[in-house]
Amino acid sequence: MPLTAEITLRQIWADVLELDEVDDDDNFFDLGADSMQAVEVVLRAREIGLNIEVPDLFTTGTLAELATLAAGR
Repeated sequence: MPLTAEITLRQIWADVLELDEVDDDDNFFDLGADSMQAVEVVLRAREIGLNIEVPDLFTTGTLAELATLAAGR
């Protein structure tokens, strides 16, 4: 598992969604996110070098899957 991408995305999700904690198996939209928050996550991730797109948040099931995708790009 790409630990750096996972840790980074975990913090971004928690910040954007105003949550104390996010787990590897959490789904972004199941946590109550909306499409505007998805855009914010993507912009923050890109600022620190993770190459993800908004559709990736819809097609990956979990934070761990998104981190794997981001690390592979």
